[in-house]
Amino acid sequence: MEYLKTKYEEKINEEKHGIELYFNDIPTREEREHLKSDNFKWHSQKKCWYKRLDNNGKKTQKVKESKNYLGVKVGDIFYMSWGYEQTNVDFFRVKALKGTTQVVLQEVCLHMKEENAVSGMSADRTYDPKIAVPVESSHFVKDNEKGMIKKILGTKDYIYINMTSFANAYLYHGEKLYESWYY
Repeated sequence: MEYLKTKYEEKINEEKHGIELYFNDIPTREEREHLKSDNFKWHSQKKCWYKRLDNNGKKTQKVKESKNYLGVKVGDIFYMSWGYEQTNVDFFRVKALKGTTQVVLQEVCLHMKEENAVSGMSADRTYDPKIAVPVESSHFVKDNEKGMIKKILGTKDYIYINMTSFANAYLYHGEKLYESWYY
């Protein structure tokens, strides 16, 4: 598996018709996310990542749609800009597709690439959508590990998600976003 950089040993479990991965060190958060998306689960007693094989001895994978009807795919980032006296920006990653119109979202923190001051208490900021880390405590997602289900709205040219009564989230492509912190 090309996404794994941490050294591991792969074993076939004939009895359970599965594959087991034993790591020398704890895989990174990103590697663990890849393992989960590849249908691996953590076995707390054996201290390994495992998944079942199909009847032909091949690794099983759930059939997943790669894009929904508007072109949204797993890994896409949405941003939500909101606030009254200040402008806050929050980011959400598409963790999974659910049918053709819904997604499972996880709140994430993006790496800031650039910041240009607008005033003493505001700035235009650019983020790297490729470097997204799940937040420890989300304000908008009750269980950030599981994610929340939301409906994708709009057209192919104008995709959005109605996140709250006061803000929508829009597909993020790395453009500058205005933020302020007056309080």
